[in-house]
Order: sequence, then structure tokens, then C-alpha cells
Amino acid sequence: MTTTKLIELLRQYEFGGATRRPREISFTVGNKFISVPDISVDGTGDGLFTEICLSLHGDDYPIGPVPDPDTGLMPCGCGGKATIKRGDAAYSGYFAMCSGCECAVGFDRKEDNRAFGEFPDEEQTKTTWNTAMGYKP
Repeated sequence: MTTTKLIELLRQYEFGGATRRPREISFTVGNKFISVPDISVDGTGDGLFTEICLSLHGDDYPIGPVPDPDTGLMPCGCGGKATIKRGDAAYSGYFAMCSGCECAVGFDRKEDNRAFGEFPDEEQTKTTWNTAMGYKP
């Protein structure tokens, strides 16, 4: 989005509601609602690039992807959805795998071609997957 388009969009909704006063801005980032963001310009691309880099400041702003509210798992880097599975070997634990690119954590294939999960429980599997996907709680 260009600055011109953003300004046009904001002007379209600038005065609204019953009071016709200027509106406050809020953001939704992932699954987190930020009602009073502190916004600054981190830099501008005055050379080859023409972007304006904005930053939201504060300790509780989850910048970037957040875990899926249903599974608690981060999306894969490819954009695919991750699931936790139990290996099919008799002594197997858990592993997490992406439905898109099939990358996995805690996964191994045994000699008899059965899937083997390396983690003892789903919580450790979830923590390891989320860490691998860059999540910092």
C-alpha cells in the first residue's frame, strides 16, 4: 500500500460516528487487538527503495505471526498449517509436521519405514515447533 492510498483510506473514515470527531486508530496483529498503538517511523527508503518502515512499540505487541488459537502451533514458514501427530512405531512419541511442505520437527523414519516421533508429549512438541518457527512467547 502506498502512503497516498493509506492517507485516502484514513481520510475516508477520519470523521465518523455520532460525534463527527476524529477517530482513534487501533490495530489487529495476528490474534491480538492493540487499542492505542505507539507508532514511529524506523526509516525511509530514500535510495533505491521508496518504502516507509513503521514500527509498533511496546512489550505486549506480537509482531509477526502468532500461534493458531485452536492448535497453539505457529504457521510454517511456507504458510502451511502444522499439526501434531503420533508416530506409528509401537514405542513412538510425538512430532509436528506442516501440511503444506511436510517439514517436521521430531520426526524420523525407521528401517521398516514406520514414522517415529521423538518427543514424549504434545506440549514439548508444540514448544519445539513454535521455537523452530521463530516464536518467542
